[in-house]
Amino acid sequence: MPVRHVYEELGLAHARGPVLLRQGLVQRLLEARARLGDGFDLVVLDGWRSLDLQRELVAHYSAGGAQTDGYVADPAGHEDPPHTTGGAVDLTLTWQGAGLALGTDYDDFTERARPDSLEQTEPGSTDAALRRLLAQVLSASGLAVHPLEWWHWSYGDAVWSAQTGAPVCYALTGTQDAGAEPRDQTGARVSRTGAGSGPSRAVSPR
Repeated sequence: MPVRHVYEELGLAHARGPVLLRQGLVQRLLEARARLGDGFDLVVLDGWRSLDLQRELVAHYSAGGAQTDGYVADPAGHEDPPHTTGGAVDLTLTWQGAGLALGTDYDDFTERARPDSLEQTEPGSTDAALRRLLAQVLSASGLAVHPLEWWHWSYGDAVWSAQTGAPVCYALTGTQDAGAEPRDQTGARVSRTGAGSGPSRAVSPR
């Protein structure tokens, strides 16, 4: 599955290394990918974040004057920000290898980024149809979308739990230091091979 690590491209100090996701989320992404028609694919933009990266993102966007409330979880006031659990992924569709902006850019913190916003304003547009396609394949694979961001989907975290009624599967297990990798609820270290039930090196750059 293709990866474009956007925050590494932006040069953020703590956005280093491969994109990591929980194995349960990886499996469901692969199922969703198989549901897409010829020519379409998924590209992962971001996955697990250390608390240091989460703090850096808050500072990065706040310095630019962005209103991030509800979009970028501040670890200072948010227990287990979704991306720090390994159960959240940012992604979009590609068409013949080219990434698609489905009505907004990634990290567009406006009403237009809401998953259903285009259904209200331009339901007959190509972007609206592509958002429906993305939602169809991901929802059918058991993922839940963030209520403010069409690109943010999750499995096993608190956002997913709130929407599905199922218990939270993935949460932080103690302090995440700089450069640390996520651990599953038993404390097992990340698997980079994709084996087991913990977080894994979910996708490889193409």
